[in-house]
Amino acid sequence: MRALGAVGLTGLLADPPAYEPFDPDAAGARSTAFEHLDRLALEHLLGVRRTVCRARP
Repeated sequence: MRALGAVGLTGLLADPPAYEPFDPDAAGARSTAFEHLDRLALEHLLGVRRTVCRARP
Protein backbone atom coordinates (compact mmCIF):
# COMPACT_ATOMS: atom_id res chain seq x y z
CA MET A 1 0.00 0.00 0.00
CA ARG A 2 1.33 3.40 -0.95
CA ALA A 3 1.53 6.38 1.37
CA LEU A 4 -1.31 8.89 1.03
CA GLY A 5 1.10 11.68 0.17
CA ALA A 6 2.31 9.82 -2.93
CA VAL A 7 -1.11 9.52 -4.57
CA GLY A 8 -3.08 12.26 -2.90
CA LEU A 9 -6.60 12.11 -1.54
CA THR A 10 -8.17 12.23 -5.01
CA GLY A 11 -6.15 9.23 -6.13
CA LEU A 12 -7.05 7.30 -2.99
CA LEU A 13 -10.76 8.02 -3.36
CA ALA A 14 -10.63 6.95 -7.02
CA ASP A 15 -9.35 3.49 -5.94
CA PRO A 16 -11.95 2.02 -3.51
CA PRO A 17 -10.08 -1.30 -2.96
CA ALA A 18 -7.22 0.77 -1.50
CA TYR A 19 -9.28 1.47 1.61
CA GLU A 20 -11.91 -0.47 3.50
CA PRO A 21 -15.15 1.17 4.58
CA PHE A 22 -15.67 0.73 8.30
CA ASP A 23 -19.12 0.44 9.88
CA PRO A 24 -18.79 0.96 13.66
CA ASP A 25 -22.36 -0.25 14.30
CA ALA A 26 -21.71 -3.55 12.55
CA ALA A 27 -18.40 -3.93 14.38
CA GLY A 28 -20.12 -3.28 17.71
CA ALA A 29 -22.79 -5.89 16.98
CA ARG A 30 -20.18 -8.63 16.49
CA SER A 31 -19.00 -10.46 19.56
CA THR A 32 -15.24 -10.61 19.74
CA ALA A 33 -15.10 -12.18 23.21
CA PHE A 34 -11.88 -10.28 23.99
CA GLU A 35 -13.27 -9.05 27.29
CA HIS A 36 -14.05 -12.61 28.36
CA LEU A 37 -10.63 -13.82 27.22
CA ASP A 38 -8.92 -11.00 29.13
CA ARG A 39 -10.82 -11.90 32.29
CA LEU A 40 -9.90 -15.58 31.95
CA ALA A 41 -6.22 -14.73 31.43
CA LEU A 42 -6.16 -12.40 34.44
CA GLU A 43 -7.91 -14.95 36.67
CA HIS A 44 -5.41 -17.59 35.56
CA LEU A 45 -2.41 -15.35 36.27
CA LEU A 46 -3.77 -14.37 39.68
CA GLY A 47 -4.65 -17.97 40.52
CA VAL A 48 -8.27 -17.15 41.31
CA ARG A 49 -9.90 -19.02 38.45
CA ARG A 50 -13.19 -20.52 39.56
CA THR A 51 -13.51 -24.27 39.16
CA VAL A 52 -17.14 -24.04 38.06
CA CYS A 53 -17.39 -23.87 34.28
CA ARG A 54 -20.46 -22.28 32.79
CA ALA A 55 -21.31 -21.74 29.19
CA ARG A 56 -21.38 -18.20 27.93
CA PRO A 57 -24.60 -17.16 26.20
